[in-house]
Amino acid sequence: MINVGVLVYPEIQALDLAAAVDCFGQVNQTLMATGRQPYYRLFTVGQTTATVKAENGLQLSAEYTLQDCPAIDYLVLPGGAGARPLAADPAFMAWLQQCASSAQKLLSICTGAYMLAHSGLLDGKPLATHWRFAKDLQQRYPKVQVNATELYVMADKFYSSGGMTAGIDLCLAVIEQDLGVAIAQAIA
Repeated sequence: MINVGVLVYPEIQALDLAAAVDCFGQVNQTLMATGRQPYYRLFTVGQTTATVKAENGLQLSAEYTLQDCPAIDYLVLPGGAGARPLAADPAFMAWLQQCASSAQKLLSICTGAYMLAHSGLLDGKPLATHWRFAKDLQQRYPKVQVNATELYVMADKFYSSGGMTAGIDLCLAVIEQDLGVAIAQAIA
């Protein structure tokens, strides 16, 4: 099974989180409906397991902390107003860089791009984000090739999407890589 950790933090964009969890979760339901085994193990991870508020007021909590989470194969970094302050947190950045050294894929959705850009892991690489934040992201991180026109971009193990609904397209592209076009289309 592929361990998919989805980050939860204060002021997260709830749709970014839900899009990833629903896409990868639907894969498991589709496979099990045909007598096959689940492919993804989904869990949420955060700086704390205490309840945090999403941008829309929804209360969320992570299943694991950064310190006690299982090994992560795919890390999903949803966007939200809280992404920029989290990107400036040295302890979180150290964890993200450590996670990146062993993870197979890191996916940022919308403004989750701030976390990847701040890590320095995408210096010289393309990174998609929502067009409204592209100029700010490029000014803050001039070594990153910010892309505000594509739905998503893939650079090595770093995957990023434009806006929040483009995050669905990004997740479907990863599912297609993993399991083929038929499963991706069924999920879509």
